[in-house]
Amino acid sequence: MLRNVAAIAQRMEAIRANHAQLYRTGAHIVCSSDAGIAPLKPHDVLPHGIIDFLPVLGMTSAEAITNVTAFAADVCGITPEALRQRLHR
Repeated sequence: MLRNVAAIAQRMEAIRANHAQLYRTGAHIVCSSDAGIAPLKPHDVLPHGIIDFLPVLGMTSAEAITNVTAFAADVCGITPEALRQRLHR
């Protein structure tokens, strides 16, 4: 497991640059998480992606919050109407 972490860490700069290029050219990127898969990835890591990763891509704070809320819901096919109905149960 630690060997995989080291390999990912070595590639992280290139990974971030690649994602930034994709975002700048119009690719739809949704921030998600593999939280909880191992002790090194506890269940509460998604906020770190919003704070640490999305700005590297060139997203503003508002774009980052929209990315993990409204945009993520849209990509999953969850309509604003469905969300309203769920909230009013």
